[in-house]
Parts: sequence; C-alpha cells; structure tokens
Amino acid sequence: MGDLGKAHEINREAVAEMLRAIDSLGQKWSEPWAPGKWTRAQVVEHVARSYEIVAGVVRGDQSGMPRFPRLLRWLARLYFNKVLRDRKFPKTRTTRAFVPERDLATPAEGRSRLEAAVAAFEAVAGPEAGERRILHPTWGEISLAN
Repeated sequence: MGDLGKAHEINREAVAEMLRAIDSLGQKWSEPWAPGKWTRAQVVEHVARSYEIVAGVVRGDQSGMPRFPRLLRWLARLYFNKVLRDRKFPKTRTTRAFVPERDLATPAEGRSRLEAAVAAFEAVAGPEAGERRILHPTWGEISLAN
C-alpha cells in the first residue's frame, strides 16, 4: 500500500472511532467539553466542515481558506510538518472557515453530517486519486498523501 493508501486507511480508522464516540455520547452531545469550549456537536460540525473545505481545495476551490503570502508559506510549512510528524494539532484557535456555524441537533444528525462530508472528501481525494500534488492556499504545494 502506498503512502496515500496508508493515509486513507488511518483516516478511515479515525472516522470510525469518531462515529463510535458520537454513538456513545447520549446526553453529553450538547454539553461543552469545559466552560467556554465547544460542545461535542460543534466539534463534529467543525470536523465535517474541515472535510468539506479540504475536498474543495483538492477540486481547486480555495475560497474561504486563509491565504498566506508566498514568502510566509515556508513558516506555515514548518508548522504543517510538525503537525504531521506529531500527529496532533497544538492548542490554538481555528481559522474562521472552520468555525462551526450551527449546532447539530442530535448525535444521529452529527453522524449523518460527518459521513456525508467524509464521502465528499473521499470522492475527490480517495486512494484512486493517485499520488498527486495540490496547491494549498496556506501550506503551499503538498502531496495528497500528507
């Protein structure tokens, strides 16, 4: 399995884990993680929006994404490489494009929303997309395998 195939396998495992978590939330669905933090519903909406936005970038639609000047992309790329290496995002605020605009009413709605977003992503960036590179508006040129 190539790098892209492995990346999709890891992604599918993470999505399956998130779907299991959604199914187990019950009453906690609308509760924030901590005071002043997002609810679990908002986290799921954030992840679904992320899949949709990245699918748009793969299709060439970069609207709504933060754009870095060409000279600052190398700094952003250092950050991106650290995220990939560590396999986690540091504590920070997200950009406006990824902020949830609504609460998903129920875990079932959240599950459906996430599954649809992942399917849209897989349709344009699935393993059959090949080992191609895209121009990301923030990170610059990256491989889909990343």
